[in-house]
Amino acid sequence: MRAWTLVLIIVLLALVTPARAQPSEPAAAEPTPSAPTLYERGRAALEAKDGPAARRLFREGLATAAPGEERFRMLLGLALAYELLGEPAWAVLHYRAFAIASEAHPDGATEEWQARRARIAQELGKLEEALA
Repeated sequence: MRAWTLVLIIVLLALVTPARAQPSEPAAAEPTPSAPTLYERGRAALEAKDGPAARRLFREGLATAAPGEERFRMLLGLALAYELLGEPAWAVLHYRAFAIASEAHPDGATEEWQARRARIAQELGKLEEALA
């Protein structure tokens, strides 16, 4: 069961993560913001209750985030953005992805992330109950 859940999460994240297209010409456009910059912008969008902007920024950040804490934050940001947008199924998906990623990564073993995982597990339980 857990293996299927992991496969489902990976497939769904692949579908929602923006593809990295190769430009046909060298672009003189602004460079892509760093993952930490996208995270801070996403947090600001969440605080402003701008769900669509938060979702877009965290998706972009997830595509460039390093494994570990940077990726954990993007997954949590996406979960919160989907909650704000009234899309609990997508929020559950991203909370689960966070739980799996943070459990398997050494960064997830820190006391801070273990406490966050415990809080997220409670939130996840509430969302899953609401969806049932």
